[in-house]
Amino acid sequence: MALTTRLCGLCDLRMHSMTKASRTERSFRYIQSVRALHDLLLAHSSDLAVIDSRIMKSCQSQGMLAKLDAPDLSIHGMSLNTLKTVSDNHLSGGFLELDRLRRLVARNRKSRKPIVRDGDAPSATPARSEMADLRNQRQSLINSCAFMADQYNDLLSIYRRTLDRLERGRAEPANERRLLEGHLSRFRGPKGQPMVLVDTTDKLDSDDAT
Repeated sequence: MALTTRLCGLCDLRMHSMTKASRTERSFRYIQSVRALHDLLLAHSSDLAVIDSRIMKSCQSQGMLAKLDAPDLSIHGMSLNTLKTVSDNHLSGGFLELDRLRRLVARNRKSRKPIVRDGDAPSATPARSEMADLRNQRQSLINSCAFMADQYNDLLSIYRRTLDRLERGRAEPANERRLLEGHLSRFRGPKGQPMVLVDTTDKLDSDDAT
């Protein structure tokens, strides 16, 4: 009976730890989503380029903005109440600023329909080409930030699972290294080269010796 009670207690403790970790990861994902959404709306509020159809559709209402799910941009759908709460806690200006940008993007998009006269064709100018290059560079930076945020989130999950295994005495160095190297191999570094895990054990030993 005592053994059964102890096992039940351990199971409850483990479930509590898993639930707490899951809740923490979900909160981090919501914060990341709100910040990515704010940056994306801010960039598109003054951009003359064609707006992503997903963004345009989501800007029609607050509820649709909350439901926007674009994992490639580090944006995940949530309830409107969650969006308001996270925005108020983690954005400068809170949800009011986010909603202002939403309405601005929706209004600007409607006024950007080009008027083309018969026989006219858009002419390329150096200034227009330079603006296009700048827009492409900015979009590339936005995509890079979203990618880095996803990579950080994945790495944080690996770190938390490793700590959990360490606490339970089930961590194996070879397996932990394999998991981390697998993550880094998917994370392409500068010039498309995969990142590698650097062993600093020898350096730390030499530093201790000095």
